[in-house]
Amino acid sequence: MPASFDVYCGIRREARALISKLGEDAAAAASPVLRARLQAAADDLVDAEWREHDYWWDEDEFGEWNDDPCPPCLWSWWSTPSGGFPVGGWVAIDAGGAFGLSRFNFSDGTTGNFSTSGGLVRLSGGFDWMTGPLVTGIEGTISGANITGRNDNECCSVRNTWLGTFDGRLGYPIGNTLAYIKGGLAVGNVEQTIGDLSTTGTNVGWNVGAGLEWSFSKSWFLRLEYDHVDLGNVPCSPAVCGPDGNTKYEDNRFMIGVGGWVSPFNSYLSSDARLKSDIVTLGHLDNGLAVYRFRYAGSDQVYVGVMAQEVQMVRPDAVTRGEDGYLLVNYDRLGLRMETWEEWVAEQEGRSRPQAAG
Repeated sequence: MPASFDVYCGIRREARALISKLGEDAAAAASPVLRARLQAAADDLVDAEWREHDYWWDEDEFGEWNDDPCPPCLWSWWSTPSGGFPVGGWVAIDAGGAFGLSRFNFSDGTTGNFSTSGGLVRLSGGFDWMTGPLVTGIEGTISGANITGRNDNECCSVRNTWLGTFDGRLGYPIGNTLAYIKGGLAVGNVEQTIGDLSTTGTNVGWNVGAGLEWSFSKSWFLRLEYDHVDLGNVPCSPAVCGPDGNTKYEDNRFMIGVGGWVSPFNSYLSSDARLKSDIVTLGHLDNGLAVYRFRYAGSDQVYVGVMAQEVQMVRPDAVTRGEDGYLLVNYDRLGLRMETWEEWVAEQEGRSRPQAAG
């Protein structure tokens, strides 16, 4: 272990002791001296942990925080107690394969089911929200594919070349991994060929799926996903399939992909305690975060919000460091918004008013 890690571990032990003291002693929490010591130790702790992370990551391409020489890692977004999976807007690209079933339906019979298979590439984008312990979201996808099949006597064949979906998602974060299910509308095409005659039909159907997303940094994730797609009975031109002819089409898709968070709604606001004065505690959220009234240094406007250093202990995925070295908080990821004192007071008064009986 490098000698500097002894210093890091000492800093971290001091910070943990101070945090524990504040949690046990309400009077200590109001002590300016102890709060200043906690602030200084917490700032040093953040720097130490990031430097240590860089060392282990450079040392071993697959190094993880469990290589930490003085665990547990208090600030690591790899193992946040409230679930470290980021939320917000995202885009992704996936690739994979599919297999399924199709058949031609004619007015006087069918070809019977035959197998289809092929590959696909998919682009997708969406937005996720943290709703209590769950992640809810929406997504849209567009796929380019080459999924083909032919019946046993080889008279009839199908080919799917594109598919679009619009889905709702529901997930449960476990650390930096999200397990989710999804479902919604699907629309796609089927090229239909009988002998020398060909046509293309398009239909709206449905899809359901499930997957895992692993956040390997604050900006990027890898994922595995399974989807079942059913386009129903896709219309077929009478010139090819005869009157009332159509093609049944459904498939199962297995994909692996990479994505990143790009939401313009994930705005970061300056929330470093070192930039604030006249700090007064107003209360606590369910996750333990304190809500404060404060002013920014040099400003007369009073605000209500959180302290970045404390958010890092509970939701480190919602904190980043600005170019000036001070910490910023993504209020969207916390499901909160920073308000002026006047806005906050008006909200509290509105909640306390008795509601008229319906």
